[in-house]
Amino acid sequence: MSFRRTIFLAVTLVLLAVASYYLKVTGPREHQQIEEAEAHLLRLEPAQVTSIELRRGEERIALRKEAGAWKMTEPISTAGDEDAVQYLLERLQELKQERVVSDEAVLGDFGLRPSKLSVHVEMGGEKGVLHLGDDNPTGSGVYASVDESSQVFLLEAGARERLGRSRYDLRDKELLKISRPQVRHLVIERSGERIALKKGEEGWELTVPVKTLADADVVDRTLDAFLRGKAQSFPEEDPRDLEQYGLAPPDIRLTFAKEAGKEPVIFLIGKPAEDGYYARRGTSGPVFTLERWRVEDLPKETLEVRDRKIFDFEKEAVVQVEIQGPDGEVVAKKKEDEWRIEGPDTLKGSEQRISDLLRDIKFAKIAGFFDDPAERPDPKVLADPTRRISLTVEGKEDPLRFFIGQQVAGQENWYAKRATDEEIFLLSSDTVELVTKTVFDLQE
Repeated sequence: MSFRRTIFLAVTLVLLAVASYYLKVTGPREHQQIEEAEAHLLRLEPAQVTSIELRRGEERIALRKEAGAWKMTEPISTAGDEDAVQYLLERLQELKQERVVSDEAVLGDFGLRPSKLSVHVEMGGEKGVLHLGDDNPTGSGVYASVDESSQVFLLEAGARERLGRSRYDLRDKELLKISRPQVRHLVIERSGERIALKKGEEGWELTVPVKTLADADVVDRTLDAFLRGKAQSFPEEDPRDLEQYGLAPPDIRLTFAKEAGKEPVIFLIGKPAEDGYYARRGTSGPVFTLERWRVEDLPKETLEVRDRKIFDFEKEAVVQVEIQGPDGEVVAKKKEDEWRIEGPDTLKGSEQRISDLLRDIKFAKIAGFFDDPAERPDPKVLADPTRRISLTVEGKEDPLRFFIGQQVAGQENWYAKRATDEEIFLLSSDTVELVTKTVFDLQE
């Protein structure tokens, strides 16, 4: 045998060996991929589906994609729930046949004619129908067929329930289709009182019944309740008698609007329902229900939405605390991240106790204001304060100071005011107790 022939045979054997190995490795994998593809009952791409319809007995729910958005056309005309429709299409796409039960079956024997549920899908001009029937005797699967074929498949258990979405599931339930930055005006009306807020350059401001800063946290909670909220149920699609729902007139009227009050979205809220409160958007559309907390957490009076902080500061930036009270004076200074109590004897301050005090001052809420000039107390109630509190904050030229006067006769509140203005307000007895500290309270 020649040398050239020997080399040729050797190379041929190597190529055959490589080919054999490749077929062993990739062949089963490709075969498995083909089997998996064939196992999928429907070959559809959710993004390309243009219509979908569910039929259960006499019930019919139809949706159609228009201008890139899903619309429910039957049994009512309304926007569709984009996430719910996407979920339904993905579950359809994932469907796999467990096995073929019969190639030529009497479909009625399997609950398929008529079927328990039929799903009609249109994609690229082509239409297809999936029929779902009875569960098999062991409950491990559900019988199914496609189009008008008499071949019966077995699908995984629960397929009928996952695909059998309700009208509520597939309709749009969002309360407010405005993004948070777009909301610039909020009005709350109830019992003849009106609270109006607007988003200014420095945050939310209260404009009615008094002009002042608003509590951003309260406004944010109110926005969240509706920006992230969904209707619980739809008791009546085209109501004729709004009085039975407490909506004529409504107990509460909410208005959300964009800049300069444009494009307002109005909610009318009525009386309690079994699953919350009856409500309606504006003067048209269905009556729906809101979760109880979304309504009951709404601000009920002006005091709840106005800024009630005594001072706004970062407690980590405070370097000195001075308190004068009925039991004497305490001065705490921070040096090199350690607190010291000054006095005849310098004592080590308690980091935790001083931190708790600063937190209590930072998050304390003013208990009441005297907006009506006729109700304002005589300035003499703070002529001789019972307590003086001063915080020196790093980076601020002047300390933050406020004074507490006498307790209001017959009340749990105390008169107080800041050093920067003459406005007198009220602090609760709990707040007064929290800020009344002595050397003993703050030392290590």
